[in-house]
This record gives sequence, structure tokens and C-alpha cells, in this order.
Amino acid sequence: MPSTFNLRLTLLLDTFKRPIIAVFAFWRSERRWVFLISYQSQSRKATDAQLQGNNNVGDLSSVAIDNVEFDSEQTLTLKDKINPVDEIRNLINAGQYDTARQRLGLALGTAPDNTMLSDLLSQLMEELEVDFQFNYLPGPKRKEMTRKPSSEIGLTENDPYFFLVSSSGKCFLYMFQLQSSGNLTILFPNSGYVSERNPFPGGTLRMPKDYQWFYLEASEGGTETIYVIASRWRNEALEDLIKRYQETTVLDENLQIKDQIIKRLELEEQETDALPGLVVGKHQFTHIASAARRKN
Repeated sequence: MPSTFNLRLTLLLDTFKRPIIAVFAFWRSERRWVFLISYQSQSRKATDAQLQGNNNVGDLSSVAIDNVEFDSEQTLTLKDKINPVDEIRNLINAGQYDTARQRLGLALGTAPDNTMLSDLLSQLMEELEVDFQFNYLPGPKRKEMTRKPSSEIGLTENDPYFFLVSSSGKCFLYMFQLQSSGNLTILFPNSGYVSERNPFPGGTLRMPKDYQWFYLEASEGGTETIYVIASRWRNEALEDLIKRYQETTVLDENLQIKDQIIKRLELEEQETDALPGLVVGKHQFTHIASAARRKN
């Protein structure tokens, strides 16, 4: 936020009778400005004025401000003046993509040469391509198969598998496996499975690393779901949920955070058609209990 802030607001003061007593106060935090202009009424002609930093207030009868509110004591308040770049990032982080796009369009209309706004637009609208492959060795013959995950694919705890994820460019990648038992595993980023971190530079990633394999946990069987989400921007909300999920040791809290992660993934999935810079894949296959396979 610049140290000076030009404001323009037309106050209709012609109906007021007493001399103006102006008090201009501001409080500034890292991202927030609050302006208070208290006045007593007097009839006078509106004129243009500017307020810049701590300069003299001057004539307050015409000062431009956004988001102005009047209270019952005739106090003019400017609330939550946030840098538009920060505001749009906050909207993206909250998953409010429609509002973020609208706000970005308005901001670019008034500041078309703002490189930070242009970068945000590129992140949202520049197409990102991600490919996901499922590789596994089913049954006693151990013949490697490479397919897209499908409910038609059935694996037991004895059948190894791994994933290949390819990205057309630099992105922030997140992968999860919701197991048939209900447990949620963070696949990426996870140093236990791969050494790569976010941002992922692009190319192909094998998971797990070094020709290792995944095996399903023993359970009664059911559906295994793999979530793959990639975006050209850091998903801070999702990263915060991942951190909390990994750190909590209280079972009830862990379950609540797991549900929040799933809801966030579902929210992201709804936006993929409208945002070329966001890719979300939901892939499923069947977990067959070993005993059930032996009976067959």
C-alpha cells in the first residue's frame, strides 16, 4: 500500500449550518486502512480536495473514498481498505473464484498496466494440463498394467501399484488417497514418498519414488479414491488443512479436518471448467479383500 492515498468523495453539505470541525484520523496495519472524518454541519459550497498521507487535511467537502458508511453521529467511515491484489488473493484462497474473477476484471479495468494483477489473471486463465496414470501388478502373474483408474480395476492388499503424474508446466500439486477404510493419506507433498516439493516444476513424477510400490492396507474392501489437484497458484487454504491434519493427535479433530479437506477438494472440482489454470482429478478403483478374492 503506498504511503499516500488519494481520496475523492463529494459530500453534500449545503443543508448543514454550523462550521466544519474536521478530524481526520487513520490507523494503518499491514493491509488495512481505516479513515474517520467527523464533521459538524455548515452550508458551504463543495470543492475538490485530496488527502495525502499526513499532509494538512484542507477542505473536506469533496474527498473520494470507497466503501463509505455514515453512522448516526454523522461519522464518515472507510472500512477495510485492502490492496486489490491482496483482496483477490484472499478470494482465491477462500475458494470464491467467481467473485475473484469479477473483482480482477474491475481492477484491471482501472489499472491495466498493473503487473501483479496481470500475473493473477495469467495464473487463473493460462491453461494447465495434467495427466494421471495408474500402474499395477494384479494377481499371481504380476503383469504390469497401465490404465486410468476405474471401478472395474480390483486390487487386493497383495497387489502393488504406483502412480505417474505429468504436468505441462510449473504448478502447485496436491494428491490424496481416501482409502476404503476411511483413512486419508497425503500422497503429495510428502517427503516419505517423493523428494519433490511445491512448486512442482513440471514434467513427470513417479510416486512412490525409486521404483518402490504402494500396497493397500488390509480392510473389508470397498472403493479407493485418488484426488489429484494442480493449480498455477499456491492453495494456501488446502496447505493449512494438510498441516493441521498431519499435526493433530486428537481423533475427533483429525476426522473433522479430513472432512474439511474432502469438502475443499469437491469445491475445487466444481471450478475446473471455468478456470483453465486449475486441474482436479478424482480417480477410483476397487479394493478387494484378500479373502474374497481367494473364494473366487
